[in-house]
Amino acid sequence: MSFLKELFLKIYPDSEIKELRSSTAIFKGLFNVMSSGVAIYEPVNRGSDFVFKDFNDAGCRIEKVRREDVIGRRVTDVFPGVEKFGLLDVLRRVWKTGQAEVFPVKEYKDERISGWRENHVFKLPTGEVVAVYDDVTDRKCTEEILERSTHRFRRIYDSKMIGIAFWKEGGIITDANDAFLKMTGRTREDLRQDLISWSEMTPEEAAHLDPESIKQMKETGVCEPFEREYIRRDGTRVPILIGAASFKDEEECGVTYVIDLSTRRRVSAELKERIEEIERLNTFMVDREHRILEMKQEVNKLLAELGRPPKYGTML
Repeated sequence: MSFLKELFLKIYPDSEIKELRSSTAIFKGLFNVMSSGVAIYEPVNRGSDFVFKDFNDAGCRIEKVRREDVIGRRVTDVFPGVEKFGLLDVLRRVWKTGQAEVFPVKEYKDERISGWRENHVFKLPTGEVVAVYDDVTDRKCTEEILERSTHRFRRIYDSKMIGIAFWKEGGIITDANDAFLKMTGRTREDLRQDLISWSEMTPEEAAHLDPESIKQMKETGVCEPFEREYIRRDGTRVPILIGAASFKDEEECGVTYVIDLSTRRRVSAELKERIEEIERLNTFMVDREHRILEMKQEVNKLLAELGRPPKYGTML
């Protein structure tokens, strides 16, 4: 069991534990309670392959195997994907050179299991090669989800579909996308100088809306979307739909999204104007038909007074 002592001292080099060298049972216990998987290999066939000499409880749990089914077997038999994975080459190099290596996070796959592993490999003075590793599958999945979410947000942020702005205490805008800046007539230099704020862009008659928005975010973390206007840098106004959310544990900081309603309002105004034109035309046509009907009735009446038959048939 001397390799267990060497292993422990290699992983936990501390002068306070030197007094434990004589206790094999203690080292064995520590070996098995470690949260990281630990595999101890013995080279065979001049280091072309490696046999499991020991495997701790964490390793068995991670790989879903029993120690008795592993000890004495070749790593290529227990884990047939180890060569493609790349760890076998690392074991060979460390055994030959004696230089420890870090095998960075990579996905292991075979027909039985798969998962992301991070390995630290070193050689013991007794000749065995040790791999201390962690199953980082959950972390990797979380990173991938975060990366996808970040990528999607970035696509929206960089697009011209919607204005997005980040703000801090007092309503100062700290960052914004190009859509927001174009919509409000501001520049990135204005951002750098902290010259853009809610209050600075809010018309006087709408000033009461900001405190209400802040109150909603303090209570629920979000502000329900509502329509209002922003004052552009040139003094003109832009109608917008705005919503906001504060960051968790940072009520005085958050993100705002803004949709320019100018096009919608312009289209709405044009549609209203067209409808009014149609209504005016319809009124004109109705009046015209009414006048024609009256004229025909007058003609028939005059013809009747002259004792002549009516020119126009029965009219309702």
